[in-house]
Amino acid sequence: MNLLKTKLNWQDFEFQVLYCVHDRETDVRNSHSHDDYYELVVVREGNASHGFGGAKNRIGPGDVFLILPGETHYYAEARKLGIYNILFSRHFFAQLLAEFQGAIEIEAYLGLPNASSPKPRSFEIRHFDQRLFFQITELLDEILLEEKENRSGARLMVLGNALKLLTLICRHAKKNAAVQSGDAAGKIHGMVRELDRSFAEEWSLRSMAEASGFSVGGFRQQFRRIIGEPPVAWLLSLRLEKAAHLLRSSTLPVADVAERCGFHDSNYFSRQFRRKFGCSPRRFRQRDAAQ
Repeated sequence: MNLLKTKLNWQDFEFQVLYCVHDRETDVRNSHSHDDYYELVVVREGNASHGFGGAKNRIGPGDVFLILPGETHYYAEARKLGIYNILFSRHFFAQLLAEFQGAIEIEAYLGLPNASSPKPRSFEIRHFDQRLFFQITELLDEILLEEKENRSGARLMVLGNALKLLTLICRHAKKNAAVQSGDAAGKIHGMVRELDRSFAEEWSLRSMAEASGFSVGGFRQQFRRIIGEPPVAWLLSLRLEKAAHLLRSSTLPVADVAERCGFHDSNYFSRQFRRKFGCSPRRFRQRDAAQ
């Protein structure tokens, strides 16, 4: 724990919260790892790409993810990215987890290796809803203040907030597990109905997940399990089907059809339409009219 101890105000207290702001280009050369402690990252503001395991994921306010000891990661294209770094040893965290019946759920939620799942987990970005996000950041700000001022009783205050923090995450993890196991089909089918109604609106994988009450990874997994294909591919296919219907039933210019169906780049629309239907939108209309 030598490296972690150099970052702590209290040498025998293996827990600390730091707040960092990144507002510059950062690339792979800035990749780093921490060999002797865990790092739970909570994004407060701004955005960036987070590099991990050869892939990059866009992160923003409310996102939370865990970096295990020895895992290499980096931030790229950071724009006023404000993050909390919650540093702790496995020993410290295990002591807190022992107080909770939800230990299994929170370990699975964060991706911590344990006796039942000792292998390294696949990287996952979770997301706090707005209410929980405000509760979490308030606790973290209080911990930062206590660490900075180091007044009498500071360690006790930090420990109290760490317990509150763990409790909130534990409850969120349980709720997340219940949603994914119990009400997943209803939420996914509700999202399908919403997409069919508002297919032309700006929908990202993240916005679909948030509207459904899932993490991004959980939504992607459940959507594919229940619907049979990835959500982004399904939405693209839906938009193309709607476009084909408009081409058949209206005299709107092809560019207007594309715009009404959620395609803001007519060239991209034409390429995707040709891939699905085997001909250009214009040829599709002509062929349909000749039949």
